[in-house]
Amino acid sequence: EARVRPSGDGWETVRVGFWSDAQLTGARAWLQTPIAAYTFILASVIVAFMLAQRGSPLRRWLAVTRAAVAEHDRLVIVTLVALYGVFGLGVVTGSSLPDSCDAAVVEIVQGAITALGATDAYGSGDVPRAAAVTFYQNFVVVTLSVTFTLAAVLGVPAYLFAAFSFFAQGVPFGMLGGGGAVELLVLLVVLVLELTSYFFVVAGGGMLLATIWRNGFAGIPVAFRKLLSTLPVAMVLLMAGAWFEAAALIIGF
Repeated sequence: EARVRPSGDGWETVRVGFWSDAQLTGARAWLQTPIAAYTFILASVIVAFMLAQRGSPLRRWLAVTRAAVAEHDRLVIVTLVALYGVFGLGVVTGSSLPDSCDAAVVEIVQGAITALGATDAYGSGDVPRAAAVTFYQNFVVVTLSVTFTLAAVLGVPAYLFAAFSFFAQGVPFGMLGGGGAVELLVLLVVLVLELTSYFFVVAGGGMLLATIWRNGFAGIPVAFRKLLSTLPVAMVLLMAGAWFEAAALIIGF
């Protein structure tokens, strides 16, 4: 898609990007607007300021997170290692699939990306817009709406969902062709930031279950507080990952 406007005796190019038949609605349509990009920029600045400011609400929540992780350190480590192993198994499975499967998998992935609005956002060449769309999908949809909700149901559903989901998500990465060292490094940084945030919230469900198992239902308030304390970490990691991914794909490093 190319957008132009009259300029003197000819035409001036306003924007060149991708055009899609899929019509976005609701929040996903709003995320394509400049106001959404400015809102995400402001939110990122506020988060960065609170991270640097002692005694800020975000720093206090992170202190709760540290205390929860210190109490359940082995559970958190085992959860992260196990889920990274599941994702790695998906990558290995994808790398072993025959070449005839490539087209089908690519078609599914491209269709999903287009439906999420990522094609429009990244095709626009606007880094804040692309970062806002990425953060919305990764934090609001995946982390809050799905992973956190399942983790709140005594943790087990989150573990089951993560095991199946991230195995399937690892398959397309195993089908990727070779790339340069820089491309591989960018991919690894994005994966570490995003996967760690998801897995950490799943571990929050494990902390919730362990606390209730140990203290009974009287420990529900403390258990839920531990689960809630995983959200600030996930938010910061996914916000950083959204900016990094958008900048890497649009500007390039």
